Amino acid sequence: MTDRQNTINQAIDALQTGTATPPDGQDPQSMANMLRTASDRGGLGAYAAYKTAQRINAQTS
Repeated sequence: MTDRQNTINQAIDALQTGTATPPDGQDPQSMANMLRTASDRGGLGAYAAYKTAQRINAQTS
């Protein structure tokens, strides 16, 4: 698994366990689903998911 995918998975876990809140007040499960879907599809969506995941993970540091 790549470093990028690990970052996304960490953000998904943080959202699902409540240790981080999604940006813009979105529903945590919806945001986790979006990150997973965008990552699976690849391309620019995966990059956007990665950047969003970095922002989410910054809350847990």
